[in-house]
Amino acid sequence: MKGDYGPGENRYRALGLDLSGHAYLPLYPDHAALSHVVAGHPVVAGPEGKELFLQVTKVGQSSDRWHISVNNPTDRAITTTLTRSIPLPGLDLPETKLTVKPGEYLVLR
Repeated sequence: MKGDYGPGENRYRALGLDLSGHAYLPLYPDHAALSHVVAGHPVVAGPEGKELFLQVTKVGQSSDRWHISVNNPTDRAITTTLTRSIPLPGLDLPETKLTVKPGEYLVLR
């Protein structure tokens, strides 16, 4: 790894999704001994929150700076519980029960 985008350890990058909601990421078997990959969303809502938009973004180089926001695009309030599903360095989000009003955008961190 050349290190053009940082030291190559404890890196988090958002995955793009296609129109069907599928994400694609390259994995290189020749580098398996040097790599550890976890793919998924680091914060998830309970099943009742499946229509919410969750945004989790690493901010800057500091390990403890994260942006976490929730948007409710529906016309009704949604009550759900958010949980951290991937243990990323500095992403400390306790299990959080919240109600998001119709059209509301909440910044949690």
